[in-house]
Amino acid sequence: MPIIDSFRDEHEFLSNYFPSRIEYRGLVYPTVEHAYQAAKTADPQVRERIRSAATPDESKEIGRAHCDRPDWEDVKLPVMYDLTVLKYTDPELRKRLLSTGDATLVEGNDWGDSFWGSCAGTGDNHMGKILMRVRDGLSRAEAIALLERLGARGTPHPGGNLFDHLVRVEDRLKEWGAEPAVCSAGLMHALYVAPDPAEPLRIPVDLTERESVAEIIGAGAEELVYVYGACDLDYLYPRLSADSEQWRDRFTGAVRTLRPQQIRDFMELTVANELDIAGHDRAVIEDPEPVLIDLVARARQFLSAAARAHCDRVLA
Repeated sequence: MPIIDSFRDEHEFLSNYFPSRIEYRGLVYPTVEHAYQAAKTADPQVRERIRSAATPDESKEIGRAHCDRPDWEDVKLPVMYDLTVLKYTDPELRKRLLSTGDATLVEGNDWGDSFWGSCAGTGDNHMGKILMRVRDGLSRAEAIALLERLGARGTPHPGGNLFDHLVRVEDRLKEWGAEPAVCSAGLMHALYVAPDPAEPLRIPVDLTERESVAEIIGAGAEELVYVYGACDLDYLYPRLSADSEQWRDRFTGAVRTLRPQQIRDFMELTVANELDIAGHDRAVIEDPEPVLIDLVARARQFLSAAARAHCDRVLA
């Protein structure tokens, strides 16, 4: 997974010092840093001094000298999260944050801040974590909007409609502790149409739109969605037991090799999907189909401990 470990140059927009209009508690601040420092005090005169500070560094100096909130240590992380959400309501900044895809964001620094960032590779990186949390929220909102435009709520599917199924798969992957990119792929896994008219439940997105999808959910998640839609399962499944990670792309006919983490993510997503479908078919619940049992048996070596435990409970 790519890492962005400096909020400078092309990634300077990630910094709290980057100019951005922040309207917070009745005042408009020029940066997140100004607004964050002003939140330390209930004194309106001090807040105005901070708001009017010529630079973020000056605002920080005033804020540190006038922090009069006894609960500051308890609320500073939620305050920073709220201000970061406000910053990325700006359409251009939102687009730039989403353009970081599924990269790990680390506020690397050489001034010794190991709380908000990381210094010499060590630190809590709270700012990076907040940015990724905000990015995940924005990404999911845009993904939901895309699914709704494509009519997923009106597409029949076992358990109701396709939209509800996709959300359940996403939730199951979260429950199993999957990485955010895998959970995003779970939400969008039905996105690409297989060249098979017998599959009416899939919602159509042309493969020429892959780049646009990647801009919403990240390149890693989009790649997994593509593999899920393109993989010829009749080709892949017999090879799982033969320690082969080759798969055939049913869109192009090309034979490729899955990376170790890819095959684990793919199988986790596949099993989550199939279990949800089976879970809304009473006949399958009471008497699991051999094909489902066979799938879980083949996939087991690739599944997380949480996924294996869930399968054991469901199929016992």
